[in-house]
Amino acid sequence: MTSPDQPTPAVCPARTGGNRHLMDAAFPHEAFPTALRDLADTGPVHPVVLPGGLHTWLVTDHHAARALAGDQRLTLDIREIPEPPCGLGRTRYPEDGLAVRGRHLMNIDGADHDRLRRQVSPLLSHAAVQPQRPMIEAAAENALRDLAGQDPADVVAHYARPLASDVMSTLLGVPADLRAPLADVTARLGEPDPPDSEPMHAALLEQFDLVREAMERRRTDPGDDLITVLLKAHGRDRITRMEIQAMISLLTAAGLETTATLIAYGTALLIEHPDIRRTLLTDDDSAQAVVEELLRHHAPLFTAGWRFTTEPVEVGDTTIPAGAFVLLSLAAANKDPGVFPHPDDFRTDRPNAAQLMSFGHGPHYCLGSHLGRLEGRIALRALFRRYPSIALATEPDALTWQGATLNRRLTTLPVTLGTARQRP
Repeated sequence: MTSPDQPTPAVCPARTGGNRHLMDAAFPHEAFPTALRDLADTGPVHPVVLPGGLHTWLVTDHHAARALAGDQRLTLDIREIPEPPCGLGRTRYPEDGLAVRGRHLMNIDGADHDRLRRQVSPLLSHAAVQPQRPMIEAAAENALRDLAGQDPADVVAHYARPLASDVMSTLLGVPADLRAPLADVTARLGEPDPPDSEPMHAALLEQFDLVREAMERRRTDPGDDLITVLLKAHGRDRITRMEIQAMISLLTAAGLETTATLIAYGTALLIEHPDIRRTLLTDDDSAQAVVEELLRHHAPLFTAGWRFTTEPVEVGDTTIPAGAFVLLSLAAANKDPGVFPHPDDFRTDRPNAAQLMSFGHGPHYCLGSHLGRLEGRIALRALFRRYPSIALATEPDALTWQGATLNRRLTTLPVTLGTARQRP
């Protein structure tokens, strides 16, 4: 079995010529699906060196990723690793922002993870999210009004991001005057610039200041929202104020970036495929099938959060050593041909659609999955109902993408809206 102490980089040939790192922000999008598949074809797990220099292991096989997502030999808590071999060194790895700052659902395990999850999971369950449909529809209508005055319009900046921000801010209970600055600084924290740089550090502090201000206002003026619920749990000693702050920051980032990515990618694909667009608009069940396949076809998160091995872990013929960093590639797992035949095809009738890995698996399965799915259905149906002749304002190959370790998304999506269909 192989277990190299210093993994070699996973450098994949790009069709633009030369070699570029698959997980580099500049990796050309048109070459990405083929490069990812070529890497996955060589085995279920790969030693890689990330663009920032961190040695890690990338899992690309669906069955391996699903198994490791619930494997207790892997932890999300870096405090369980006494001597990281390189990179983190007990401090936040540049680009991560989630590994060690604050205690929240993406860097904690076991009883503490269960305790924190219990505070918010009832409010994001399927039953709790469904009554939010009118609120999400109102957010979509507000975003459509803002979109209407743009020519050309940018679906990312003028629709997907504002809608996702509005929905999450409402659920959290962020006061109206704090919503725009919180969305702005959260978007800046998702940029591929080194987060240990001074501008990114300043943005992180700004986000925390805004979250603290939102918490203080809800303390003096409670509402029917997540922040109020968490503050009440704090009063019963179920969660600390720092944990609340970290939780709100996490939910803000997750609710904005992943949903905006789903809406933007879905818009781009549906513009180019009228047949799929017709399926989306048929009824809610058909729209659900389209969104499920969108989530599989382009996972809003390229990888799940950081994991660390507490002991050697065998994956196929390879042994990942103890104390190693592990990333589960949700994008590669969703394109595993052994699970999803013809994985690059867009098919809304896959019998095993429930096996997609876009929201992870196991104890850290994404709490926002029900909300994200509902937002995606409502946002896409509202957009294409209002603007049935919407079209790209540039060639598909000219669209720009931004890559990062955890996320790969459209930076802009310029469109011409055409004639608006009046609301019934």
